Amino acid sequence: MKGSGGRFAFCSSLAVYVYKDDGSTLECVAVAEKTITCLTWCSAAPNLFAFSALDNKIHVWDLNEGREVAVSPAFDFAPICVAWMTDSKTDIAVVGDKGTRFMCFCFNFSCFLDLIFMWTINAMRPSPLRMSGSGNQVTLLRWRPQAPYQLAAGRMDGHVLLWDPAGKVTELEHDGVESPVIAAEWDPRSPDYLLTA
Repeated sequence: MKGSGGRFAFCSSLAVYVYKDDGSTLECVAVAEKTITCLTWCSAAPNLFAFSALDNKIHVWDLNEGREVAVSPAFDFAPICVAWMTDSKTDIAVVGDKGTRFMCFCFNFSCFLDLIFMWTINAMRPSPLRMSGSGNQVTLLRWRPQAPYQLAAGRMDGHVLLWDPAGKVTELEHDGVESPVIAAEWDPRSPDYLLTA
């Protein structure tokens, strides 16, 4: 995954390796006790990255300090997707595995939703965003760089939902293919386009 500061990283099952853009190894910087499920860089601080793992936690590492600087409490689910909020040093969106369903009480009614959560570093509990996977597993999360409070969520059915801070959820147009969204990036030249595969 491309980071800032001339770095990129990849994960093996239990370790994160960081490289320089020229391909030379910077180092193996993080080791996990359980399988790593996702990695995200902090755009507001290029020395920070976070990963989720099957220990049901999010781990935050500082490359300058060479150590883990924060860890979430264990969630009631295995976090499979994480995305660091654009221009934030503390807020990370997280979604759990397919079986994760929560009882939500909002607007005087209750319903079961597949939820996306926001974890603020050092907070004891994540806060749910009012965005549902609509019974379909979320495969990835991408914050919109030009509108830092908009979050796109790709799903197993090929659809992409866009969430904004007011809780409005918009389904983005797609080509009708019903295969999982496995990759997505906002187009750096035309901020209105989300490229998906």
